[in-house]
Amino acid sequence: MCLLSSNCLACDKTIEELVKKNFGDNYSYLTCKQNPSVKTQTIVAFLGNPATDENQSTVNDAIVLLVSNNKITNQIVEKSMLYSDAIYLSDIKIDTAAYTISKKIRAFGVRFVFNGSSRVSPSTDEFMNLYITDNKNIKNILRGLITYNFSGDWDGTSCEGVFDETNFYLSISPVQTNGFANILITKKSQHEKSIKINNECEEKTLYSPTGKK
Repeated sequence: MCLLSSNCLACDKTIEELVKKNFGDNYSYLTCKQNPSVKTQTIVAFLGNPATDENQSTVNDAIVLLVSNNKITNQIVEKSMLYSDAIYLSDIKIDTAAYTISKKIRAFGVRFVFNGSSRVSPSTDEFMNLYITDNKNIKNILRGLITYNFSGDWDGTSCEGVFDETNFYLSISPVQTNGFANILITKKSQHEKSIKINNECEEKTLYSPTGKK
């Protein structure tokens, strides 16, 4: 079933049936996007094989496929990669930006979005894996890179609170290491404080300097 993913409408019935045939009905967050570097190819990502561990957390395999002409050409199944409890998965996104890490290799990303369940201390985190094709397989070359973070604390009833938000932007460096391009990460953060003055909510935002690493 195409559950909850913001990109699920990009998955047609043929791909849904292909996933069911090869991985069964117990999957979620099915997400699809055309591969811009191979026009006949669709990138597919989803969760499968849900289970409960000894801490009563939900554990899922992360599965990524490449599909051409209604056939799976490449795949990777990362066993028990994703956990959900008080901090739970809310979305999967496929990132097809031009992550050209060498003259002949272009990577693609899969982003996993997690939300916290606290109303007075909200939080959102987004992590990304980078993948490349490896014969008939898919290889994870960068795991768990944080690309977004939001956290806050407020009283839960009015506007008063403090909130922090950070975006991390990836770019490809012309400098190479061992034949592959280095990845640059640019960070932009902001701190927001909201207070009630004369029964009106006023917000003040401070931006931190942009930095690279």
